[in-house]
This record gives sequence, C-alpha cells and structure tokens, in this order.
Amino acid sequence: MTKKFIFSLAALALFAGIANATSIEAKQEAPAPDYATFSEGMIDNIQPEGWLKEILERAEEAKRRDHRVLGKQLKLFTINDTVGPGLAHWLPRGARVRVAIENYWRQKHYEAGYEVVYTPHVGKSNLWETSGHLSFYKEGMFPVMHVQEGEGNDAYIQDYYVKPMNCPFHIQCYQFEKRSYRDLPIRYCELGTVYRYEKDGVRHGMFRVRGFTQDDAHIFCTPEQIVQEIKDTVEFAKKMLGKFGFHDIQAYLSTKPAKAVGDPARWEQATQSLRDALDQEGMSYEVDEGGGAFYGPKIDMKIKDALGRPWQLGTVQFDFNLPERFHLTYVGADGKEHQPYMVHRALLGSIERFFGILIEHYAGAFPLWLAPEQVRILPISDKALDYAKKTQAALKAAGFRVEVDSSAEKLGAKIREATLMKVPYQVVVGPRDEAAGTVSVRSRTDGAPPAPSSLLLRCGQNRAELAARAAYLFREPEEVARRKEYIHWNLLHAPVAGDSTSGRLSDLRRADGSVTVVTTVTPHGTMPRALPRMGFSLKLDKSLEQMKYYGRGPRENYIDRLTGSFLGVWESTVTDQYEAYVRPQDNGYKCDVRWAEFT
Repeated sequence: MTKKFIFSLAALALFAGIANATSIEAKQEAPAPDYATFSEGMIDNIQPEGWLKEILERAEEAKRRDHRVLGKQLKLFTINDTVGPGLAHWLPRGARVRVAIENYWRQKHYEAGYEVVYTPHVGKSNLWETSGHLSFYKEGMFPVMHVQEGEGNDAYIQDYYVKPMNCPFHIQCYQFEKRSYRDLPIRYCELGTVYRYEKDGVRHGMFRVRGFTQDDAHIFCTPEQIVQEIKDTVEFAKKMLGKFGFHDIQAYLSTKPAKAVGDPARWEQATQSLRDALDQEGMSYEVDEGGGAFYGPKIDMKIKDALGRPWQLGTVQFDFNLPERFHLTYVGADGKEHQPYMVHRALLGSIERFFGILIEHYAGAFPLWLAPEQVRILPISDKALDYAKKTQAALKAAGFRVEVDSSAEKLGAKIREATLMKVPYQVVVGPRDEAAGTVSVRSRTDGAPPAPSSLLLRCGQNRAELAARAAYLFREPEEVARRKEYIHWNLLHAPVAGDSTSGRLSDLRRADGSVTVVTTVTPHGTMPRALPRMGFSLKLDKSLEQMKYYGRGPRENYIDRLTGSFLGVWESTVTDQYEAYVRPQDNGYKCDVRWAEFT
C-alpha cells in the first residue's frame, strides 16, 4: 500500500522562513482541502519547476541570512552561557550599528516633540503591586531580590524586582509635579533596558532574549488631543520604519474585549481615533473584534522583510488601567481635576530583536548609514601604510567609520576579506596614489569605482571641504551604480528674444549607465537646478574656437554667464570640478562634461 504524506501549505510557508530545507517532517494524515498530498518517494523526485522548489529555495535563503550565523561571521554580537542564556553582548561592530540606530531614533523623537528620560533598572515591590505586574505578569519577571535597608534596630528587608517594563517609571516622571491642561500633551520616550524571564525553548538568538532595550514611549494628553496624537504617532511609525527600508506595513486594529476596564465612551473614542489614523495614512488593516487588551484598544504594525516574512514591530496601545491605579490627574480649564489619556507606544520594539530582523533583511549588508564599517582602506604594501592612516584620519574627521587593513596579506586577499565583511566601500592606496594625493575606490555592489580615481579624495584638505567631497563620493551603492566615468550633458540652446533668463529641465534619461539631461537655455540663461543637486560644478574652456553663439554680445560673455550660472549656485559649497567641452550643434551647443583634476 502506498503511503500518503500530507503537508499543510500554511505550515510549509512558515517553515520556508524559519527552518532548514532538509528537516521537513511529513506525517500520515487524512487529506484536507488546503493540504498538498504526495505519494511516498515523490518529494525526492518532485519536478524543479514545482511550487515546492520555491519554498525550499526560500528556506535555504533564510538559512543563509540567519542572524545568529551572520552575527558571529560579521562579529556583531555574542550570547555567552558563561554570563547566562539570553543575555546578549554587543561587540564593537554591532555596537556601532546600535549607536547609529539610537542616534537617529533620538534625533527624530526630539524633532517630533518627545522628551527623552532615563529611569532605574529596579523598583520596589509595591511599585509593581500598584501597577498590577505582580498580579498578572509575575511569571515573566525575574525572582525577587531581598535587600536589607537601614542599620541596627532600624534595619528591615525590602523586596525589589528588576523591571520587565518601563511604564510605571514614566508615570513617576509624570507625577513629579502637578500638571495642567496647558502642559499637555506630554510625550516621554526612553531606550529603556528591561528584563524578562524567557524560559528554555522560547529564547532564539536576538529575537527572544532576557535582557533587552525597548524603544518605549508614553503619551499623556487630554481627550481633545487624543485624535491628533494618534494620527501623528501612526505617521511617525510609518516614517521611522521606512527609514530602515520597511515600506510594506500591515496594521491590525484590536477592539474592546468582553471584559474591560475604563469608561465605555473613552473606549469608543480611542478605538475611533485608531481607525481614523490608519485611514488617513492609507494603511491597509484588519480588525480583530474583541481582541484588545482588557485595559485598552491597540494597533499592531507588521512589516515584511526581504523574504516576505511578517514581523510585528510598531504598537500603539491605549491604557485605561494604569491612570486609574496610579491616580493620574491634570487640572483642566474648568479648574477641576481630570484623568489624562495614556498611550503606550513602540516603533521598533526591542532593539535587540529589531537588530536581528535588520541583519536578516539585509543579509548583513547594511545600508551605508547603518554599516558598522563604512570604508576600509587597503594599502597595497607597507610603503603605503602611513598614507593609508592619513586617509583614515581625514575620513574619520569627516564623520565616516573607517578602518585600515594593515595585515601582511596581498591586496586580493584584503579585498576578499572586506567583501566577506560586507564593507560598503574599499579604498585602495599605493605609492602612486600618495604621490598624486589621490585614492582609488571600489564599491561593495560590483567592485567598480563609483567615480574616476582622479576625482577622489586628497589628504590635507580642510574638514568642511573633505566632508563635502567624501559625502558625494561615499553614497549608497545603489546611487553610484548609476554613474560612469563620463556624464554627458546635452545643452540644447533655444534662442528667445530679449534678455530674460530662463531654464527648465525637460528630459532626464539614462543610457548605458550615463546620465543625460536635455534643457532649454536662453542666451543669458542658467543651468537647471538638477546640476547642483547631483553634486556638480563646472569650468568652461574659453579657448575653444568651435562654438556657435546665439544672442547679443561677445562669445566670451556668454561663456562667462554660463559659467557663472553653474558656479554661482554653488559658490558656498565645495563640489567636484569638471571640464566642459562645448561644440556647435544645429540648434545650439552640445556640452560634454568630464571629471577634472582637483586644483
């Protein structure tokens, strides 16, 4: 009798994201409508173009992107049983990524009107009794610490717990002083480290650890302010996640359950404000009727990574419970005390978990702004080592994360090592580069230089100049992939009457990697503003004789005006210099723009 093996399609899809392709366990079951049925031996003989092949390929790709493997290979983090399971150490390279994340996070929170706070890692037991954590969450907390307080006859034992959440501490910040409606909204945020007793079998790399840092925030506001606050929060979450490359966001709205605390009218207003915010942002969402927590409705936001796997990150959660437990109030315009709305809010969730997601999403090849090492300098021999260190110092002063490979390996081996470590840019230097004061650059994407070596960095420049040149040079790899050594600008002259100045960008096209811009320019016109945005300034060769001129005045005046239009826009900004070779064309001038040496 032939055995039948049944696979749930949903289980296979889930498996594709998390399991090794060789570890499928088939089981004998009765057929079901949404199951795929295979006879014994069919799995080994399945046709490669079948749908299962795609699932298994994705499983293999997920294995290649495993953050636990890449974390070790790229020297990002380690979890050491000598210290304890689920307690992560951020190694220097991983810490650099974390600092970049946190710096961006703080900057954007300050811009959005939040105030950063820092709170203790432990609290007395009565704090957790008031908050309800000891009643509802004790199993997820680390055991109590019995601490002797006082001396002699006044000594007593006080119980402390390490914090599993930041909420009660932010409430203490709110209660620091009496609040008026004029003070609201108050938005506290914290990258607060919390500790939860995750049991064996639950911990998984950086995805589930025992000590982690939440990007936590709490908003305290009036009923009149709540709708706008929720809209702003959803928009903030969308922009924050987009910065990290997550644009496919699915939201889930959870509404009031059968058992709940708080005023029904407040529940209704809170739920509607969540719904309105999602509608306004154009986010697709599903409604989980009755799926909210007993203390308030919420929005959960899920992103999809490069493999299409969903991850829950952002949360906007109302809380009608803690304001009552801690007796939160503010004085309204009527002079009476009122209870504020309180909203828990996280955008990235746990920094550790988010880091693991980023590693797998980018397969360790972080975008330039997040890369732990943005540039690696590769001297071709010890003779160029001093020059490599000078270049490193100059780039560090300009704000880049730069290392020098001073090993005795040959250049090919150094390039391979930098590639394995997924460094976005490799800068190669040798004695000739030192003599010329330049460097050569390779990008991570294809090894091709993002610009001609003659254009690149010179040591000894002032910091502002170097920063401007380096910022142009070391852009995201996908940006520079569109550039070649020669960028051709076609300037089609269309004479018009009078001395009016005008210029407009009429077409932008790319052919064979080049960038071509066609523009209409008057005799006294200016170049389109696309030029300075692309990082260009120009110097025109006045000695060229093959040139047609349309309009009044000497040819040199036209060149002076055209040159001024290029350089005038950038007179206060250091950019790359180019030479423009102008030659006649039936209806004007054609200008081939080439990179020129620095002077």
